Amino acid sequence: MWWSGCATYEHKALQSSFENPDGSPACASYFAANGQLDPAALRRIGAALVARGVPASAVPTSAPQVVGFTCLPWANVAHAGRRTEQRRTEREWSGTAKLAYRWSDAVMTYVSAARGYKAGGFNLDRVQSSDGLSSGVQGILPVDDTAFPGEFVDSYELGAKTSWLGGNLLLNAALFYQDFSDFQLNNFLGTSFVVRAIPSVVSRGIDTELLWQGAMPGLMVQGGLSYTDTAYGDDPLPDADLALLPGSRLSFAPRWSANLSVSYEHALGNRMTGRFNVGAKYVSEYNAGSDLDPQKAQPGYTVLNARLGIGADDKRWMLEAWAENLGNETYRQIVIDAPLQAGSWNAFLGAPRTYGLTLRLRY
Repeated sequence: MWWSGCATYEHKALQSSFENPDGSPACASYFAANGQLDPAALRRIGAALVARGVPASAVPTSAPQVVGFTCLPWANVAHAGRRTEQRRTEREWSGTAKLAYRWSDAVMTYVSAARGYKAGGFNLDRVQSSDGLSSGVQGILPVDDTAFPGEFVDSYELGAKTSWLGGNLLLNAALFYQDFSDFQLNNFLGTSFVVRAIPSVVSRGIDTELLWQGAMPGLMVQGGLSYTDTAYGDDPLPDADLALLPGSRLSFAPRWSANLSVSYEHALGNRMTGRFNVGAKYVSEYNAGSDLDPQKAQPGYTVLNARLGIGADDKRWMLEAWAENLGNETYRQIVIDAPLQAGSWNAFLGAPRTYGLTLRLRY
């Protein structure tokens, strides 16, 4: 049995123009104590328990000045000269417990449970609603309390790690279940970003992976396949922009994802080595908007990457030619409502076909 642990403290100024009443910059303080207890219960049974305590506090103060001409948050005259101060302190624990059993040298199974925590915070963009409360619907009354609560997740995993063909083939699989409360969704409102706390979110599925080598020296095949079923809770949300969320699949959450790559390395003589890698990544359809607007749906796509290199046997140098997104696939990572243009959308696209040369030196 052994125990290890550490403690960290961080105090930093917020990267913004907000300041405290005495003129000092707005800041946040964090303290975390971390430790791990790892007893060996039986010869083939291992267990681990990890705990983490994270009290955190932050005090943002703002005094915005605007010249208004519309009801938009960044130009609403009701924000002019308004001074607010908010404070929140959180003290929470997070941790994990694991139990593993090795059935043989080739098969090991495990089960784990964990409690995760993400600290709450404050929306630094101007927020307004119909009644001046963060829970209100769209309106023009400034919201003084822009805080959002901490996010929690209870997660469980049941998995197996196996080895075959004398260790040349590794097959792993895991079932997982995650239950979120106060899920922090960063929502773009057309002119500003606001974090909303979604009461409940559930994610469950299966991850599989393989690694195969040994068919011929220097050849390696790696791959993985995942199925994920995610859903927002059925709780109705006050914000009209999020009316499509209850009971729906999460934004940016494809149901299927897969990857496969083949690598090969071979001696060329004269103390030289050649290597190449070809890989593909597939993602099924998902919605790229935080509000699940049907116009923001992204069809499934596949991205191909390749790399070819030559270098010294001792890896003191390596010259590689590489290309990413060989098929020049166009896909949208994030789609947002175009500011001040109703019925229009803007998108952050994935990188197009990119290629180049890389020289690596080690000395």
